[in-house]
Amino acid sequence: MASSVFFAPLHYPLLSPPNRKPLSITAAVPPLSTAGDLSTVADTLDSTTIAVIGGGSVAALAAVLSLADPERRRQMQAEEVGGGDKEVVKEYFNNDGFQRWRRIYGETDDVNKVQLDIRLGHSKTVENAMKMLLDEGPLNGVTVCDAGCGTGSMSIPLAKEGAVVSASDISAAMVAEAEKLVQYL
Repeated sequence: MASSVFFAPLHYPLLSPPNRKPLSITAAVPPLSTAGDLSTVADTLDSTTIAVIGGGSVAALAAVLSLADPERRRQMQAEEVGGGDKEVVKEYFNNDGFQRWRRIYGETDDVNKVQLDIRLGHSKTVENAMKMLLDEGPLNGVTVCDAGCGTGSMSIPLAKEGAVVSASDISAAMVAEAEKLVQYL
């Protein structure tokens, strides 16, 4: 089966971004001596926050900032799985990410309100995307490459409409689940 990039003749006028006022962000950082959980303080600090701190608090602030450093966290995750970014992503989506997917999108009613909202929102997004594509005409014979297909939530409806779908994902667990779901077509 030949694969190609997805093409559908969609026509949208170019939209210019609306005039917006500059974003103003204000952050209040509690005194470090009163912060029980330093990660809560780290969440309030970003590149737009300027803090004037007394000499004794500089070391504490440095510790907080190192906890909030996403690059450092990424390096630590890569070391844990013995590789780089690709291995971290693969490990996540074959394990924790897949289990989270299963809870949210699987055939279960055992979800909390947030998970239910995610499930319904994702379903609506797929429904809207399919409607938009089908409004342009039939998908029969249209070639689609779904890179990062996950469990096939978009690939399967496309295939049902006659599209020729080449789907791949970094997660073997997600692809295996997609293959199971295709069996029930």
